[in-house]
Amino acid sequence: MHAHSGEAALAAAFYRRIPLLVSYLGDDLLGTPDAAARISRASRVRRFVVRRHSRLASRTITKSREMEAALPPALRARNSVLPNGVDTSVFRPQDRLAARQELGWDSDARVVLFAADPAVPRKRFWLARAAVEHARAELPTIQLEVARRVRPDRMPLLMNAADCLLHTSSIEGSPNVVKEALMCNLPVIATPAGDVEELLDGVAPSNVCKPFEPRSRRRSSNAYGTLAGATGARRLRVWTPRS
Repeated sequence: MHAHSGEAALAAAFYRRIPLLVSYLGDDLLGTPDAAARISRASRVRRFVVRRHSRLASRTITKSREMEAALPPALRARNSVLPNGVDTSVFRPQDRLAARQELGWDSDARVVLFAADPAVPRKRFWLARAAVEHARAELPTIQLEVARRVRPDRMPLLMNAADCLLHTSSIEGSPNVVKEALMCNLPVIATPAGDVEELLDGVAPSNVCKPFEPRSRRRSSNAYGTLAGATGARRLRVWTPRS
């Protein structure tokens, strides 16, 4: 039996006639933080139960090494790290000017894409907005586009029209949106969550910023300044999961 999430595994474990495979999603093992990256007592209890319960699984799957490290040490040998893949027939480079024309975007604007729901605290929309506001002193035409409740088939268009993806989450498993952006040849500025640092290793122009240092917002804006002038020099890095 394959249980998709730690919570589903709690119920699936009652059926003991066949082996149990559990795929963890991220916050089931790591916790669900608020906008300041604090994890509530209820979330810590949930995380503790899910981690302890993992001992009943025959095999487990996590999306990142960080998640694997959250499992009890004795269980890690029977865990596989398998991030979600990306459909490269959908997420692929397209003509940027044509994408902007279809969306009605200014061809000269510097567009930062925030591809998450601002209402979800762990996505830290406040940090994305602050970084863009700081960058506006050097880049007056910079603007933040929020992809909220966008149809999945429209996301490749947005990614090809934007100048960079700004990903400010505090906790992730293996963020699909970062891999999708890479497949669209879209530079990424991100905070270190999940396997983001691994995904962006060697990718230029892109940047991983520290989230809580006072300089981090300046660093984000400086990195964006580099990306904004480098749209013609995007380099596609083909991402493949590590075994």
